[in-house]
Amino acid sequence: MGLLSWLRSKRTLDAAISAAQQGKLRHAVSAFEKYLETNPMDWAAWSGLGECQQALGELNAAEYGFRRSLQLNPESVQSGEGLAVIYGERDHDWGRSLGILGEQLKKAREAGVPGFVEISLAWVYHLKGDNDKAAEHFERALRDINREEIGVQEDAQFAGVEYRLGVLHRALKSDTGSAREHLQKAIRLSPESAYARQAQQLIESTAHSQ
Repeated sequence: MGLLSWLRSKRTLDAAISAAQQGKLRHAVSAFEKYLETNPMDWAAWSGLGECQQALGELNAAEYGFRRSLQLNPESVQSGEGLAVIYGERDHDWGRSLGILGEQLKKAREAGVPGFVEISLAWVYHLKGDNDKAAEHFERALRDINREEIGVQEDAQFAGVEYRLGVLHRALKSDTGSAREHLQKAIRLSPESAYARQAQQLIESTAHSQ
């Protein structure tokens, strides 16, 4: 690849990452796809593409992106976690979903950042209907995130985390104030995402029931 081609490719990747961070998901998807046409071995770009498609609710496309990422880098926690959540949300394949998340949690613990994987575990257990396990992982997630001093950043790529935090606060702790705060943040971070639509619906249904 010549210098000019490399610079054009880098600009496309930078545009994809920036759009994803700003919640401009359609633009991000287009930019990631354009970049991957000439850089198909970039596992991180496949993961980024999968995350954007997952946020849009395009789970079949997201699955392909995460699978390609893992073929190139089997150690990618981000891609493994995304794939596991799809197996839970879309397929209700709880054994497969929880098994993959368990593997990703080990990797995240080794890296010292298990909090977000714990949230995904809490989320999948909640979907499965096992709220005792969901609460256990949810409490660990809150503790780990505080200890790691990571927090959920002002970044649209965390809209899904904010949405799950909102649902789990509401379902597991009956904390409607915190739930609303997280759901509103999901909407603000990524207005065009499926998370934002679902968060708005949940806020409206909660208001109507009060």
